[in-house]
Amino acid sequence: MSSGSVKARPLVYLCLRQQKVEKEKEKIQKKRETEERRGEESERKKEERKMKAGLKGLMKTESETELIEEKNEDIKEEHEEAGEEYNEMREEIIR
Repeated sequence: MSSGSVKARPLVYLCLRQQKVEKEKEKIQKKRETEERRGEESERKKEERKMKAGLKGLMKTESETELIEEKNEDIKEEHEEAGEEYNEMREEIIR
């Protein structure tokens, strides 16, 4: 009996050691997967930030364009009014 238990011990230790090794491998694999996921999330967030910055830039450009267009229209109106006043004054002088 004692010889059987002596032979069984190394097998038990071997199995326990193998289980520990497997658990360590799983931990390492999980860490790698987590790091990859974090890296992917980080890249995605960077891209989102770039897109948001780009959109803000476009929105700013659009609002600036709108302001410029409004100013141009105001200038056109002022120019037309000045032209009308000039024509009226000219007609008065001619009379």
